[in-house]
Amino acid sequence: MKKSGKLLAAAAIGAAAVLTVSCGSRKEEAELRMTAIQQLDGGDYEGAISTFDMALQEGNGRVGEMELDILKYRAEAEYKAGDCAAASHTWDILIEVDGEQPEYLYARSISKAGEGKIDQALADYEAAAAMDIQMDRDVFGREDALLAVGKALEEAGQTDRASQLYEKALEEGVGGGSAQVLNALAVSLMESGNYEEALSFLEKGIATGDEAVMADLLFNQAAAYEYMSQYEKALELFQAYEAAYGPDEAAQKEIIFLSTR
Repeated sequence: MKKSGKLLAAAAIGAAAVLTVSCGSRKEEAELRMTAIQQLDGGDYEGAISTFDMALQEGNGRVGEMELDILKYRAEAEYKAGDCAAASHTWDILIEVDGEQPEYLYARSISKAGEGKIDQALADYEAAAAMDIQMDRDVFGREDALLAVGKALEEAGQTDRASQLYEKALEEGVGGGSAQVLNALAVSLMESGNYEEALSFLEKGIATGDEAVMADLLFNQAAAYEYMSQYEKALELFQAYEAAYGPDEAAQKEIIFLSTR
């Protein structure tokens, strides 16, 4: 027999938290939710998870916007607590209950990447991206998922796959040519030895003027010239980097090395 969506939802939430049979209070559920959010914002991730579970117990099997919202927050707390497997499971529940929303798939891809389940993370990212493209929109979370999956690929030594992922995303307009994505692509290209190509993307990133990523872009630009054996140019850029951002141990090591070349 095919279960109704509501029964499936109750079963899924019941698997995530033991629900009481007593009459739950909507007010208590809302108050516990707010307490848990405050714990989450304050960095008490384990406490937040516990309080979110208490809030779900007050829901007593109800499945509505508040319960879905609590599960989203709990997944965030689990991820920040370093329990990527638990976060993935909570996103599994949300997807079962509320359908394959792109934002859910992006979030689960980040958790799967954290687990080291790269192929599953990539599958979630690509499925959500395909929905975005079909609906001509850019859902919040896509860039974060892209960077998480790309980083996981790089850490697994799959730098070519990471580069291809970043390049495809840029072609599709993710973040409108995000400096962070451009920097990530450049790093993956450098790890593959494609320094000239990496430089072209670093220059595009620098041209965005995004100060949040500028230090990384400029450091990587100097490093690319060093790898290309253009030591004088690399030294000049590392010195300019330190002039802009102050003493830096990594930059100092490069400056000392380059000064002897």
